[in-house]
Amino acid sequence: DSDSSQSGASRTVTARYPHHVWNVDLTRLPLVSGLWVPWLPQALLQRWPFCFWLAAVLDHRSRAVVATKLFLALPSARDVARLLDSARRQAPTSPKYIVSDQGSQFSTTTALVPPPWDPSCFGAIGKSGSIAVIERFFRSLKTELLDRLPILLMRLSAMRREVDAYVLWYNEHRPHQGHFGCTPADVRESKKPAASTTDWETRSRYPLARADPSRPPRARTRRLKGRLVLELGRVHG
Repeated sequence: DSDSSQSGASRTVTARYPHHVWNVDLTRLPLVSGLWVPWLPQALLQRWPFCFWLAAVLDHRSRAVVATKLFLALPSARDVARLLDSARRQAPTSPKYIVSDQGSQFSTTTALVPPPWDPSCFGAIGKSGSIAVIERFFRSLKTELLDRLPILLMRLSAMRREVDAYVLWYNEHRPHQGHFGCTPADVRESKKPAASTTDWETRSRYPLARADPSRPPRARTRRLKGRLVLELGRVHG
C-alpha cells in the first residue's frame, strides 16, 4: 500500500505478517429507500432511519476483520479513535501502520488516540486502491448479507447481530481466492488451507479435473469412493 506520512513523505508499506498493517474505513448500509433514490429527503439524510453507518478495522495481511461498530449517524473522529483502541485491546499486538482514506474523521484521529498509539503510524491515502481490501470487504458484506436479508432491519441491535454473525463467518469460514482457499483465520494462525493438497471428485464417472493454475503447487484431484455426507451449521443461529 502506498501512503503519505504526517511529514508528507510518500512511502510504500507492505503487510508482512498479521497485525502489521491495519485498514480502517467507513461505509453506509442503506435502509428502505435511503440513499437509493435521488430525491429529498433520502438524498441528504445519510443517517438512520435511511441508513446505518458501519466503521471497520481490517488486518491487511490476513484479511481478517479486527473490529466493527455500527452508528446511527456519521461517526466522528473520536468514535473512530475509540474503535481503534477497542481493536487494539482485542488484538494480540498493535499494528505498525494504519492505512485510511482522506476522510475528515481520520485526519484528526491521530490527535485523539490514547497511548500506546504512535501518530506517525497513521497514513492518509492519496492513491486509488490503497484501501481496496477493506472496500472489498464492504462490498462482500452488502451483497452477501444486506441484499439477502428477507426484511430490512431497522433496529440497531438487530442489525448489529447480523453484522457480527457475518464477520464471524467471514473470518472463520469464508475462503479467499487471493489466499488459495485459506480463510482469514487460516492465515492469521498459519494453518494449511483445506484446498491446498487434495480435491475430491464425488461423481463416479466424471473425468478427474486437470491441475488448476489458480491452486497451490502439489494440489491434486482424487476420486472419492464411498458415501459423501454434507453437514450444515449456522452462525449465531
